[in-house]
Amino acid sequence: MCLWFGCNCPRSVFREGVTTLIPKSAEAKLPGEYRPITVSTIIARLFHRILASRLEEHVPLSPLQKAFRGGDGLADNVWLLRSTLLDRTKHCKPVFVTFIDVAKAFDSVSHESILISARRVGVSETVTAYVQSPYNGTTTRLKAGGTLSDPIIVRTGVRQGDPLSPLLFNYVMDWVLSDLDPQLGITLKRDLHLNHLAFTDDVSLITETREGAKRLAQQFEKGLGEVGLLPNAKKSATLAITVDTRKQRWYCDSAAFLLLNGHKVPSMKIFDAYRYLGTAAGIRVDPLNVNERLRLGLDQLTSAPLKPQQRLFILRVHLLPSLYHQLVLDSVNASTVKWLDRAVRKKVRIWLRLPHDTQ
Repeated sequence: MCLWFGCNCPRSVFREGVTTLIPKSAEAKLPGEYRPITVSTIIARLFHRILASRLEEHVPLSPLQKAFRGGDGLADNVWLLRSTLLDRTKHCKPVFVTFIDVAKAFDSVSHESILISARRVGVSETVTAYVQSPYNGTTTRLKAGGTLSDPIIVRTGVRQGDPLSPLLFNYVMDWVLSDLDPQLGITLKRDLHLNHLAFTDDVSLITETREGAKRLAQQFEKGLGEVGLLPNAKKSATLAITVDTRKQRWYCDSAAFLLLNGHKVPSMKIFDAYRYLGTAAGIRVDPLNVNERLRLGLDQLTSAPLKPQQRLFILRVHLLPSLYHQLVLDSVNASTVKWLDRAVRKKVRIWLRLPHDTQ
């Protein structure tokens, strides 16, 4: 490994991958209904895990970029966004939030921008030269029906399944977000200035004025274009809270005012919700229906041709943990938790053929 790193010449197998197409649904037929999953050699992943852990420790990034770092970045961003909206409405202060979705971000970012952004944040030239080598001539083979296709050259995007990829993508997004005007945004307590929240490609721009929101969005779109990315206007949204100074009241302005990539961005109403990091974001929104998610999961486990112990394993290891994120970050009351508990106990009694009064 020291030889590969010192000579900037990893084995050619490091540049090769195998892509398997996973259907998104049971009825998948068209290419767009499959999800490509690419895996490289285990030796490369182990080596790059070492490099990624050292880079994360020694190369600092903006504290507002929460993804693929120590701590619960999801909870931090969700809490900060909710606290900001609550504080601004409580004190009748305007705020404009722009939720921006980046189209196929990990697949479309340019290789050149990955290297530029790595140098920008202070990655040494030796490490940058090594990072560049796997991206020169990267290929993958499609695996279908037990056979492999001819090599396909990959010209854009970070390497899927590579431990270095999340960190390299963070460097690119840090470069894009650094061009945002620091004068735009809002001031929180203790003189903390905030104009964006970032979790990889999930970016929320925050400012006090409509014109400021337009300028931030334009700057962000320009930065994306420089690294080969585009915003997806249809999956983006704006939330505009304006204030009537005479009556000292705030209201949600649902008039669309923003364009991204030449398309109008939908504007949220007061009861609308935007799915932000797996939670419902908005002013007056109901939490996502966790009851329905659990009910569907339990019904699928019941109808599947599984043994009781297999159902219990999937319930404990997969189904219940899939709900934790929403249960922790959404506003879920005690009655909902009790309903979930009763529903799980009822199904377990059926699977194990236990008496109905078994606790």
